[in-house]
Amino acid sequence: MTAEDPITQPGGNLDLAALYFQAVPNNGLAIKFCDVSGYWHEAISANNAYAGFDYPTNPDGIGVPWYSMAGISDGSPCRCTCEI
Repeated sequence: MTAEDPITQPGGNLDLAALYFQAVPNNGLAIKFCDVSGYWHEAISANNAYAGFDYPTNPDGIGVPWYSMAGISDGSPCRCTCEI
């Protein structure tokens, strides 16, 4: 979905981004990020959090709803929310 590329990556791996919003297998959603100390955090939804579509038969996604997604962290739990 999206990733943010930092100038310098915590942990030293410049092949990785510091922030990811992702669609994961079984129609799940995730927010994953690396904090300034190099610790990895992630929040992954339950399966079937959204309705996907089959690209070969519906390449324009006709009839599939749009979603808003947000990742939230106040320093303790990281949460991922998705709304139609």
